[in-house]
Amino acid sequence: MASPQRISDRPHQAHLPPELIDAIFVQFRTEKKTLAACSLVCRAWLPCARRYQFATMSLRFTALQPSHFPELLRSSIIAHVCQLGVVGDLGHECLDKYLPQLTGFTHVKGLHLSCVPWYLLATKTQLAFFNNFANITWLSIRRSFFYTVTFATFAEFICAFPSLEKIHIQGSWGGPFPLSRPTLCLPCNLWSLELECNPEDVLTWLLSFEKMPALRTVCLRNIWKAHATLIGRFLRALGSSLESFWWLTVDNSGMSVFQFQILLLKPLS
Repeated sequence: MASPQRISDRPHQAHLPPELIDAIFVQFRTEKKTLAACSLVCRAWLPCARRYQFATMSLRFTALQPSHFPELLRSSIIAHVCQLGVVGDLGHECLDKYLPQLTGFTHVKGLHLSCVPWYLLATKTQLAFFNNFANITWLSIRRSFFYTVTFATFAEFICAFPSLEKIHIQGSWGGPFPLSRPTLCLPCNLWSLELECNPEDVLTWLLSFEKMPALRTVCLRNIWKAHATLIGRFLRALGSSLESFWWLTVDNSGMSVFQFQILLLKPLS
């Protein structure tokens, strides 16, 4: 008696067009278990299922994980990662060892950073961020990453990614404004800015440029009322490019006291 054939081995199997398979999988892009099951159905489904299954990845550095990192770097799944998070509380020595090896993440467009302070990392590790992720379009930075660094260092970091379109910043820095290098060039395609920090240095820096970025979306969270005048100047400078603005104000205790949102609808041309 002949052994039964697997579905994927049957010669007259009807194949769905790749576009239709992709349209189906996109509906389950956040359901990791479903995508994992779909990847085992047949070879035709494997590439698309993996593309969504591993589109987002977080490298959570803890004391138990460094031994598994080389195995991850050899895996083919890292080529599917589009959004990468580097988080954790591991010492900078381990980060200096492994972060420069992230060359396989060639399709990453979004980067979330919340790890040891930037100033503790070795020069080769800092350069690795710029070399390995030069084409990212979305950047999110948490408080701890720029702890104690000057605002000039922060600004130079932002301008090192020329393809940036969206920036999310939470936290503060320890250095003064103005910049030591006023000749920095802002990413020319920047259209979204989200701040969860003291906005004074960031907005003053942006206002110092002769040509403001054409921001379409501005979101300001946990902002003190004392910055209202500066925010007004910034919005006026943006002019007609602004389409959406969201502002959450807090009092001295950190409690939300005012929330304001506006969506500017432009006439169709």
